[in-house]
Amino acid sequence: MEFGLAVRHRGYNIYVSGMTGTGKKQLIQKLLEARAGREKTPDDWVYVHNFDEPDRPLVMRLPTGHGVRLRAALEEVIDRLRHDVIDAVREGKFQVWAVDTIDEGIELLTGMPAGDVDQEGTFHHLLDQRLQEILSLLQAEPASEATPRVHLAPAAARMPSLPPLPGDRGDGRDRG
Repeated sequence: MEFGLAVRHRGYNIYVSGMTGTGKKQLIQKLLEARAGREKTPDDWVYVHNFDEPDRPLVMRLPTGHGVRLRAALEEVIDRLRHDVIDAVREGKFQVWAVDTIDEGIELLTGMPAGDVDQEGTFHHLLDQRLQEILSLLQAEPASEATPRVHLAPAAARMPSLPPLPGDRGDGRDRG
């Protein structure tokens, strides 16, 4: 069992057989819990919407526990926005515009070109700078390894080592 658990490659499985009621499940649970207690807690992996390629989310590798903190922070922002929108409607400050793309909406709401991450003075460039600042703050925490603790890249580049997304057929074709 220890040998099988030490194999760190896809496609390897452990098969346990024995008579019903002999305690296989409890023994395996005990062995796995003991091994997990000796190993480093894995990093958090967070999938983030990719506005440039909506069918290819970005993945963020964060230090253990930071995924939960990020989710809580985003939920707080959404809750605040929800209240701000309701207040704006009540006060007559709310307007509705029809737009064909998210970038059109960004330009309408911010008064600046949506642009691209590489174009200075655009919304996407400023957003990317802010995200990099946030990632730098996360990286500033003491690291236990020499490798970067935060990674932001297209999910497809890391898919072999990540769990599949819901509905992913694993064959590289679009989900759905």
